[in-house]
Amino acid sequence: MATPISKDSINKASVSTATARKLLALAGDEGDNEDGEDYGSSSPSPPIMEGGSPSPPINRIGDDDQGGGGGGGSGGCSKDDILVFQGQTPPLPSGIPTYTVHVENTCAVAEGGNSCNIRDIHLKCGWFSSARLTNPKVFRRLSFDDCLVKDGQALSPGETLYFQYANSFAYDMVVSSVTCT
Repeated sequence: MATPISKDSINKASVSTATARKLLALAGDEGDNEDGEDYGSSSPSPPIMEGGSPSPPINRIGDDDQGGGGGGGSGGCSKDDILVFQGQTPPLPSGIPTYTVHVENTCAVAEGGNSCNIRDIHLKCGWFSSARLTNPKVFRRLSFDDCLVKDGQALSPGETLYFQYANSFAYDMVVSSVTCT
């Protein structure tokens, strides 16, 4: 009989993975502008925290929204192939809490060798707003409860896009529709 997996072992694995990604990211561009401000980017690694400390556990959100794709196509992918993770990060100097959101394309190469690129990713996001500038080409609210990821451009299989926002509370973000290409 297999030993059940504990929460502690999952959190330790998450921290180890995050630490490895941070080390790999040291050699790459973190999406910062000239002033060092991070306005979001598309990257296989999460942002590095000040002082190199491990980032807090990131929680997957949107599990309650099951169902098929929101666009489909012949690629065999669906909106369930897009995972949204969110975790609290250190606050702004003014004390406003910040959150880092990861949007990941988990689709493997589809049946028949079709592409798993997923574009036009829309998230339910309420009246999303941020006290910190979020690059609108990375994430923006189009209307109430409709936010667009990566300016509608495709996320490749395995690609993770991340951005940060600042607000007094976290927004629930759930995938509402996608287009498979």
